[in-house]
This record gives sequence, structure tokens and C-alpha cells, in this order.
Amino acid sequence: MNLLHRRPLDTLPTVATAGLTVLFLTGCGAAASATSSPPIAAAAPSASATPSATSAPTPDLAVTAAAAYLAAATTGNTADDTIYKTCKTVTTVASSKRCWSQYEAVDRTFLSTIFAIAYPPFMKADVDAQIGAETKVVADEAGLADNPNDSGASAADQTDSTAEAGTANVVRHDLGLPQVPLT
Repeated sequence: MNLLHRRPLDTLPTVATAGLTVLFLTGCGAAASATSSPPIAAAAPSASATPSATSAPTPDLAVTAAAAYLAAATTGNTADDTIYKTCKTVTTVASSKRCWSQYEAVDRTFLSTIFAIAYPPFMKADVDAQIGAETKVVADEAGLADNPNDSGASAADQTDSTAEAGTANVVRHDLGLPQVPLT
């Protein structure tokens, strides 16, 4: 999560020929409500609110949301860096499973944390999109934790992680945070 980690294919926790890309963003999305639990099992975002002239954020809510979002991302980045250091050279299926389980746990915690953030109402559609994308990444990582050599899961993780990066940049823009590179 150091703003964005895109792991080279040859440094990911894989065994055999499965090539994987892990994206971990400084800002993965969150829902505007803190009262319900994050949709970890369901990838579909909820219906989007239509922005209106009355839905402009109050400066305090936007500032508070940006600070909370950045704190969640920093925590996730630190955990991601630690996992990466120990998992970049794994050579066994068991080690790879352990690494993917750790990445999944970090993303799941990040998703839950940002889901609890109160966002300005105009951000609902953008936050819902990021939550949906991050939920897919968590599911991909769970699949790879079960079978790190699944090339279909690997491809899905790459695609979903790239999509999640785009949605994170939209949320970051909404919060006035700097964008993260997508390359």
C-alpha cells in the first residue's frame, strides 16, 4: 500500500508457472455507512446516489474522511511491506498459501476499516465502486491462498487489482488526496 504496490510478476508468492500481480493501494474504497458490515462476500456495490447541488461535502467531513482513509492505507502499506519482504522468494506451495493468506487478511482488514469511514454523500457511488473492486481482490487472494497455482485466479487477481487501483484513484481524488500511479 505505499500509495500503490504493484509487485513484479517474478517476485510474487507463487509456485510453478502462475504469474500474479498484487496491487495494494493506499486508498481502497469504503462505503458511506459505518453501521453495516463490509460486503466481503458480495462484490456488487449498492445503488449509487445521484450527486446534487445539496450533496456538496462539508469541509470537516471531507477532511476527517481523508485522514481516516490515509491512516487505513498507511497501516495496510506497512503490513503489505512486511509480507512482501518474507514472501518475495517463496518456493513451496505451503509458503505461497501462507503468503496469499496474509495478503488476504491485510486487504480484508483494510476493506473493513475503510468501509467504516463516514464519507461525504456525493462520494457514495465512487466509494461503492471501490468497495466492490476491493471485495473482488480479497476473493481472488482467498482463492490463491487455497490454490496458488490456479492460473485463472491469478489472471483474475491481476485484472481485479488493476480495476481496484482505478477506483481508488477516484476516491482519492474525491478526498483531495494525491493520485497513485497505475503503472
